[in-house]
Amino acid sequence: MLIRLAPLLVILVTLLPRPVSAQTARETDVVIVSSRANQLVHEQAWRDYRKGIRVWGDICTRAGLSFRIAGDYELEAEPGKALVYILHHMEHLSQGQLANLERLRSQGIGLVLIGNTGGTDIEGKPLLDGEGKPIRSLAERLFELSEPRDFTPEQGAYFVSRAGNPFSLGNDPGFRFEFDTAWPGEAAASPYGIAFGVNWDLQPFPDPDRNKDTVLALREMDSSRIVWMGVGPDSVLEEERLREAILDSSAHLLRWVARRPVAALCHWQGCAQSAAVVTADVEDKFETGEAIALTCRKEGVRGSFFLVGLLAPGFPEVVTALAQNGEIGTHSIKHESFEGRPYEDQLAEMSEAKINLQRMGVEQILGFRPPMEQFDEATVRAVASADLKFIFGNLQYDRAYPVEVHVNGTDVWQFARIAADDYNLVVERGVTDVMRFREEYMKEFDRLHEMGGMFPFAFHTNYLALEDSIDAMRTMIKALRTDSVWLTTFGEIVRWVQERQSVTVTVSQEVGTTLVTVTNSGKTDLKKVPVHLFPPASGKDLKPVATPERGLKVRSAERGGFVLLVDMPAGQTRVVKVQ
Repeated sequence: MLIRLAPLLVILVTLLPRPVSAQTARETDVVIVSSRANQLVHEQAWRDYRKGIRVWGDICTRAGLSFRIAGDYELEAEPGKALVYILHHMEHLSQGQLANLERLRSQGIGLVLIGNTGGTDIEGKPLLDGEGKPIRSLAERLFELSEPRDFTPEQGAYFVSRAGNPFSLGNDPGFRFEFDTAWPGEAAASPYGIAFGVNWDLQPFPDPDRNKDTVLALREMDSSRIVWMGVGPDSVLEEERLREAILDSSAHLLRWVARRPVAALCHWQGCAQSAAVVTADVEDKFETGEAIALTCRKEGVRGSFFLVGLLAPGFPEVVTALAQNGEIGTHSIKHESFEGRPYEDQLAEMSEAKINLQRMGVEQILGFRPPMEQFDEATVRAVASADLKFIFGNLQYDRAYPVEVHVNGTDVWQFARIAADDYNLVVERGVTDVMRFREEYMKEFDRLHEMGGMFPFAFHTNYLALEDSIDAMRTMIKALRTDSVWLTTFGEIVRWVQERQSVTVTVSQEVGTTLVTVTNSGKTDLKKVPVHLFPPASGKDLKPVATPERGLKVRSAERGGFVLLVDMPAGQTRVVKVQ
């Protein structure tokens, strides 16, 4: 039944039961374990060990969990009940303490391990078993870590998260966490990795065989949820944007470990894992743009095309074909650099290019592509003044998701090209074969898909659109057309991210019940608003035992949890109830 003021959608769900230990009486939700011995070791290296304790207290508060700080001596006996134990840089633990931690885990208590936990004794000597062999640390054993080592990337101290896990819900896909290299983290190979080190150039994610860059891992083991962090949130730089991002992501992760529900609005329409845009610079060899339009028509996709103004009037049939099979943007008039030019000069050329395309019958010009990707802050202001919606090119970027820039009351969306295009492939990698084109493009796509970002399938009329290489475009489109990829245009992404801003998602918990509250504060009715939910209990299937009301669909998420697709009338709030 729909309640007029706050429509209520109810689903009863069968899931695995929560661990018995998590339901027993406890004195606090989280215990943060501290150690004077470990503190002294870090202070000798001029590291603020206590800072990490304070940061984890902030994370507990943000996650809505009570906490207390305990000395490691409490691990000598049977520790008190809690939902989660956080072991912050506890390299020096006795065998008895490690055994009690294992016992806690087997009882369903969650663990958060920062760094190698228990690899050495109080004097810093390796722990030995009865046969005199070194005992692996708790993190190494639980996460099958191999070759743990200091993590100090040569080209930047950054890491990003894979898509589809609790840590990645709160921030944009591929958000680049930057940490202080004065306090290096740890990296290791692990089959449970969810965050990896990156160099963040045009390849902001490692190759699949570079698992040694794992810096964050999670797993469910028996009835316990556990997390290993090689780079703790206290190591991330203090810049406010980074600090808020790591606190939010860590709070989501902590709620997951504590078996509290975690929910957030999906980043892409339909809760696809990633997005992709077929986009071409239509410049030299302008006439081959007609082959691009024909390929899009045959494959049933729309592209985003950026046209050079001086060339467009000579090929009106190409402009018409491209406009019929995608959206049109400007690639300037003269295809010269915009960087360092006066703002007035940039705006004049941008406006002239827009007017010329409109005179040729293009009804809407949405975006700008800077020639050679050479532009500056004045260019972004000119885009806003020219009433364009987005700019496609690298200036300032720290994620694989569009970034909103506010310019004199106007919103401009910036899309970064953090993947190789055909110029890079031909000139820098020597690619000429059609099949090799596809292989190289798929490497770029796989990196971005892993972290859930936007892949720009970018090319030019004088490279990939030539007669001997155009088939590579068709094969790539076929590869991108999957349920886990939203294949769309820049303009559609702008529409989506703007609509997304009017939607808020909150999650709460009653006894045995999770409440997901979705609010559409905008003026537009929205269909299938996608919400990613990690419920308290684990289960492979979500089985409604009551008929869902109209306007709601539920399915399993690709990498864990569930997706709720909720129709949201303008100005309405709906509550989805699951148990």
